[in-house]
Amino acid sequence: MQLLTFSIGGNPYAVESRRIVEVLPLVTARPLPHVPEHVRGLFTYRGGLVPLVDLGVLFGVGRAAELLSTRVIVVSLGEMARPGLPISSDARQLGLIAEHVVAIRSAEDATASIPSLELASAPYLGRVIRLGGETVQVLDVDRLLSDDLRAGLYPATTPEGTP
Repeated sequence: MQLLTFSIGGNPYAVESRRIVEVLPLVTARPLPHVPEHVRGLFTYRGGLVPLVDLGVLFGVGRAAELLSTRVIVVSLGEMARPGLPISSDARQLGLIAEHVVAIRSAEDATASIPSLELASAPYLGRVIRLGGETVQVLDVDRLLSDDLRAGLYPATTPEGTP
């Protein structure tokens, strides 16, 4: 498995590359009222609106710095991205702001691993691996948003004319 590594508050984290749709330069988001502070708002991506989450704020270390290596990682929620194939229209996408987004690394090179942490306050914290001299935590992108926030940002759609 391939991992895209990045930093949050100076610590290394990763997401599985098969969840990544695209990596973009830092974008401006339209703020949304009454959402948690870590949701910067919505940005336009390929003709649609995508929620944008600042991982630094979510992790309690402050807003991501605007560095040349700060990027928006667009991930697919609920289904895997498939290189060269479009994501289905039902797929939900989420933008993640992270610093020092610079490397794709192989998880097969890991020298040690512990399973996912089970923290109710941070269900998105996945397994921890030792990779090339660094201890890297893999994020579970499907668990980054609370159920209530996810339902609000991705309301269920119904065919026209039905309640």
